[in-house]
Amino acid sequence: MDGDFSDKGAQACGEGSLRFSDSTPGRFRLRLLALAPLLATVLLCPSMSSVLQGFSNIEGTASAYMTSLYAMGLAGSLALALASAANPSWSGFGVKGVAVFAAVYVIAAVSFSLAISFSCQSVLLFLVLGGLAGASLVPLGVEWVACFSMGLRSIMLNGALAFAIASMLVWLISLCPIEIALIVFSACAFVGGFGTLILAFRLRRCLGEGERQSGLPQAAAPFASPQGIARSFETVLSLMWMPLLGSFIWVFSSTMVKHDDATVDFVCALCAAALALLLCFIKPRTSLAVLVGRVVVPLCVVACVVLNSLPPTSGSSALVGPMVGVPLIFVSIFVACSLVVVASSGEFPRPFVFGSVMALQSLAILLAMGLQSVFEYYGIDNTDILKVLVNAYFAAVLASLVYTSWKQLVSTKAESGWGASAVPEVVEEAFRARLDALSSEAGLTDRERELLFYLARGHSSTYIAKTLFISSNTVKTHTRHIYRKLGVGSRDELLARLSEPVS
Repeated sequence: MDGDFSDKGAQACGEGSLRFSDSTPGRFRLRLLALAPLLATVLLCPSMSSVLQGFSNIEGTASAYMTSLYAMGLAGSLALALASAANPSWSGFGVKGVAVFAAVYVIAAVSFSLAISFSCQSVLLFLVLGGLAGASLVPLGVEWVACFSMGLRSIMLNGALAFAIASMLVWLISLCPIEIALIVFSACAFVGGFGTLILAFRLRRCLGEGERQSGLPQAAAPFASPQGIARSFETVLSLMWMPLLGSFIWVFSSTMVKHDDATVDFVCALCAAALALLLCFIKPRTSLAVLVGRVVVPLCVVACVVLNSLPPTSGSSALVGPMVGVPLIFVSIFVACSLVVVASSGEFPRPFVFGSVMALQSLAILLAMGLQSVFEYYGIDNTDILKVLVNAYFAAVLASLVYTSWKQLVSTKAESGWGASAVPEVVEEAFRARLDALSSEAGLTDRERELLFYLARGHSSTYIAKTLFISSNTVKTHTRHIYRKLGVGSRDELLARLSEPVS
């Protein structure tokens, strides 16, 4: 199939293997920054909706474009998820399909700018343009998920940089005169749309050069019925319900709240991106997912709780909004990067994961836009409502962390095992070389090699599932395959096998 490609193709392009993905430093890929101009036009960046509304002096035109874009994004995402459920082996659109959708998106965005420039009053035209843009964004998003099939640290490094550049582009658009702003907006749509096409073509070409290797579990069975689809979606939520909820709240609140000074939103976005980049450069001693979940998120929650408890007369009260926005945006960056790992794991089809999450985000924006209109009509201040919503999320995060810590204390097995401790670099290199040799001898797939690394370090199945963003059942399935290929029946036998010479 033209649209079918794997992580082996990404590896042939020099993107790196999934192996040891969360225990190696991130790699910077300049070409992946082409995502930034596309993000700058999809209205998910801070205050982009306000910027677009400021383009037009005709009431309802920009709102019609945005509403139609998100509505078609919701419908297209749901259709994509259902189509992927019906055909799990389908992994995306071919180069020809990407070319069509890229051209449609660019034409829709440029036409929107031209319509604003000529003060077009046709709401129907803006509805059509928004619908075309929204429908085209869904397949383009699937392509970008494939282009980012790397380790989590590399995904976050490149993704955070792209988000930061996108935020600065939107900031630039908001500061420019309308004529220049529309030109910059159109240029971003052009570069983002056709940049996706170029990367998609390059990925297919590299796939032709690389050897196809599928070591992924057969995940098609759960999609055989509506109940199977529901169970699969439930599994995705169980893996990342907390960051997904945080991302939902950020998108919802950022759509409803309009600051007098839009600079606040952009500063929050840049601070969140800087935090994500900082984590990427920390020398990896443990899983990035575990580091974020056990250290970064609790610190962000504590900071927000403290700031929210300050009296309104406090001089620091002006920082409450930005400080609350930073962790929510950071969570959104992290969940986007984590979902790429989930989509690349092979447990679920890539379009199913992307379509489900994109539908959730579109629903959050449409819901926020509808409630905002109702609140404005009745003169209701939504500030207190949003503050309660954010505080409730932080309370849920704290409760979940306390519960997880309690489970670890009463558990008979440690979650992290001896592998979480620091080891000399020479010993670490020898350890990985031994695993490489053993994996090659046994004919392990890339994913099995990755799991072997964690199994050999003594990590539990729960830790591995959280680190690789896969379900515990999938970890058990891979573990059985590894044991069978290595001729062992337990963890102790596996460790003994590691000490044997390689033939």
